Amino acid sequence: MLYGITLRVVLAFVLSLAASIFSYAQDRTVRVYYPYDDATLMRDYMDNANAFAEIAEIIASNSEVVPCFEIISYSSPEGDWNYNLQLSRRRAKSLKRYLERKYPELVGNITINPNAEAWEELHNLVSRDRRLSESSRAEILRIVDSDKAPDAKERELRDMEGYKKFYRHFFRSLRYAQISVVGETPKVAASGTDGVECADAIVATDSTSTVISDVSEKLEESVYNTETAEHASNDTTAVSGSAATASDSTSVASSGSASHSGSTSSTSSSTSSSASAVSSSNNAGEPTVASVAGVPVVYFRYNEDFIRPDFKHNAENLQEIVRMIQAGEITDFTIAGFSSPEGPVRTNVSLSLRRAKALKRYLVNLFPELENKITIVNGGENWSGLREQVENGTALTDSEKAEILNIINSDANPETKEARLRGTTSYRRIMHKYLPNIRCASFVTDIAGRTGQTVAEPQGDNVPDDPATHQLDTVSTQIDTTGAIGSQVVTPVDTTVTPVDTTGAIGSQVVTPVDTTAVQTDTLEHNTTPEPQRYPLFAVSTNLLYDAVAAPNFAIEVPIGQKWSVYGEYTFPWWLPASNEWCYEMLKWDIGARYRLGNNFDKNDPMDILSGHFVGVDLSAGYYDFEPLHKGYQGEFQMASLEYGYAWKLGDNWRLDAVIGAGWLGTHYRYYEADPTDQHLIYKYSGKLNWMGPTKLGVSIKYIFTTNRRGER
Repeated sequence: MLYGITLRVVLAFVLSLAASIFSYAQDRTVRVYYPYDDATLMRDYMDNANAFAEIAEIIASNSEVVPCFEIISYSSPEGDWNYNLQLSRRRAKSLKRYLERKYPELVGNITINPNAEAWEELHNLVSRDRRLSESSRAEILRIVDSDKAPDAKERELRDMEGYKKFYRHFFRSLRYAQISVVGETPKVAASGTDGVECADAIVATDSTSTVISDVSEKLEESVYNTETAEHASNDTTAVSGSAATASDSTSVASSGSASHSGSTSSTSSSTSSSASAVSSSNNAGEPTVASVAGVPVVYFRYNEDFIRPDFKHNAENLQEIVRMIQAGEITDFTIAGFSSPEGPVRTNVSLSLRRAKALKRYLVNLFPELENKITIVNGGENWSGLREQVENGTALTDSEKAEILNIINSDANPETKEARLRGTTSYRRIMHKYLPNIRCASFVTDIAGRTGQTVAEPQGDNVPDDPATHQLDTVSTQIDTTGAIGSQVVTPVDTTVTPVDTTGAIGSQVVTPVDTTAVQTDTLEHNTTPEPQRYPLFAVSTNLLYDAVAAPNFAIEVPIGQKWSVYGEYTFPWWLPASNEWCYEMLKWDIGARYRLGNNFDKNDPMDILSGHFVGVDLSAGYYDFEPLHKGYQGEFQMASLEYGYAWKLGDNWRLDAVIGAGWLGTHYRYYEADPTDQHLIYKYSGKLNWMGPTKLGVSIKYIFTTNRRGER
C-alpha cells in the first residue's frame, strides 16, 4: 500500500513538472527590436541575436509538434499615429516572412497583430525605472495614462523639460515585435492529438467579441482632438472629447449588432433609396461633406493616401462607419476614392485608387471577414464634388461662381480645366476652402442604384485626354443584382446610357475607373507604406538685376512655416584687369527675415510657401573698391532696410521675386588717385556719408529644394 501511495505521489510530481514545462513553453515570449523608422530585421541590433537563438530553441524543443506563434508589433510614440500603425504592421510582416523562410513548417502557423504605439510598455518602463525622480515619474505617467488622443499625448511629452534624456532612456525599447507561443499543431496528422491546434488559437483571437473590443480601443485611441488648431478651420461640428467618444465606442462594443437590429432594415432601405449627401458647414460657413449616401466620408491630406484619425472629422466618421458595419446597416461594400483636381490626371487617378484601398485596409484590419466582400472603385478627380462645393459655398461672389462653374462644366480635358482654374483670381480661395473637402474615400452604397444599369463616365471629368487611356476605357462596372455583395459584371460601354448623377453629392457620382484593373476586389497584399510627401528644406536664388551689372550673387532662404522665412545673401563682384587701369570690387553680406501677408495658403500643402506679398527687414555690411579709371574710392559700409515685395509661384519649386527696400546707409570712404603706371595708389582724403533713401532693388529667380518625409516615428 505504501508503495502504491509513493508511486502515485511521484507520478503526480512528474506530471505536474511536465505540465509546468509545457505551460512555460506555451507562455514563452521573445522580443525582436527594430531601429528608428525601420522594419528591417538586424541580428546584431540590441539583443536580437539572443532572440533569434531563443526562437530556434523553442522550435527545436519538440520534434513532434510545431508551435503556433502570434506576433504583436509596436512603434515608439513619435509622429503620426496612423503611420506608426502601418510601420508596426510592416515590422510584424518582416518577422513573419523571416520565420516562414527559415522554418517552412511554420507556414500557416503564424498570425500577426500590429499595434500602433507602445504606450502600455512605456508605462511599465517608466514605473520600474529608478533613474527618474518621483515628480518626473508622476508627470510622465499622468500624460501616458491620460485619455487624450495619442498625438496629443506625444506633443505633451515633447514639451516636458528633460524630454531628450527621457527619449534616450526609453524609446529604443518601444520599437519591437513580440513573439508568443499560443498553441501547437502536430507535424504529422494523427487522431487523438491532445495539442491545441493553430486554427483553434486563431479563431479564439479573432472572435467577434474580441474584434468589437479592438474596434472600441482603436477608436478610443484616435479620438478627434478638438484643441488641434491646424484642423479648427475645417471642423464641421464640435466633438465632445476623449471621454465622451470613449464611452460611445464602449457602448457600441457592448451592445453589438443586436442592439441595432431593429433599425437595420429601415436604415438600409432609406440608404438604398437616397444617394444624396448630408452636408454641414465649417466655421467659415463653407459646405463640408459629412456623408455620401448616408455613410460618413474619410478625408485625406494633400497628396496623402493613408488615414489620419486626427484629421478633420475622421475619428468620429470612422467610429460611425464601424457602428454601421456592426449594426448591419451597410449591405453594399463598395468603396470609392477621390482626389482634388491638382497636378497630372494620371497621378490623381492612382492617388484616388490608393485612398480607396487605404479605407479598405483600415476596415479589414478591424473586420477580417470583409476581406473578400469590399469592392474598390476609382473615383479619380472629384470634379462633381468641386461643383457641389462651389454651388453651395459662400467664399465666392456670384460672378466668380459663374466663372468657375463654366470651367468645371466645360468639355475641356482635366488638365486644361485645372490650368484655367489656376488662372482665376479666386483660385486661392478655392484651394483653401473647397479642395480639402473633396480629397476623400467613402462607401458608395447606392452605386448604380442597384438596378443593374451600366455606368458610363462623363467625358471631360475624370477621363484623361490620352488616346491610349481612352482605349482602356472600353469597359464599365455593372453591379450584379443577384444579391452577392461585391460581385461585378464587366460589359461594353453603351454610349446611349445617361450617366448616373446623385444630385451633386460629393463622391456620390458613380465613376468608371480609368484603369480596368482598378475596379476589382482588393485581395492582394499591398505595400502599406504611405507615399512620401515633399517638404521644403531651403531655397536658392540669384538677383537678376545684380547679375545684369556683372555683380554675381546668390541667396539662401529657409522657410519657417508658411508665413515666415529667414535668408542670407552674398554678393561678390571682384573684377581687376592685369593692367590695373580700373577696378570693380565689392564683397557684401546680407541677412534678413520676411513675413508673408494674407491667409490664402493651403495648410495641407507644405509646398505652398514663399509666395504672395511680403514685408521684411534686411541688415547688410561689406567693403568696396570702385576705380572707374585711374582714380576711385575704397571703403566699408553698413545698411539697414525695410523691404516690400511680391513672389510669383511659377510651379511647386520655382518662384520669381520682385523686391524694393529703403532705409539707412552709412559708409567711411577713402579717395585715391593712381600713379601714371597704375601700379600705386596715392591717398588724397577720406570722409563719412550717411544717407536715407532707397537701398535695395531686386528681381530674383528662386528654386526650392525639398525632401521626402513620412513624419517622425
